[in-house]
Amino acid sequence: MQSKVEIEESYVFRMGELHIVFAMLKSIGKYIDSSGLDQLFVEADIYGLAVLDQIKGGKHMKRSFEAYMALYNALFQIYSEQMIEENPLL
Repeated sequence: MQSKVEIEESYVFRMGELHIVFAMLKSIGKYIDSSGLDQLFVEADIYGLAVLDQIKGGKHMKRSFEAYMALYNALFQIYSEQMIEENPLL
């Protein structure tokens, strides 16, 4: 039987890809939490409060990806429209 020290020296332990994705989604959720961006989903009747808490907590990978991509696309569209309005030559 190997000792704990021998195991730690022999193996490299790392998180799996799924857990890394969940950690990334949770960090994005913490970033937008209480910023007002999270309430856009509730106000637009896209997600309810319970689902929104699961999305911000990184519990549902597919819903989180869909929500964050929709948020990114909406913000990028607003940014693009503002940029074109301010610089009509673009």
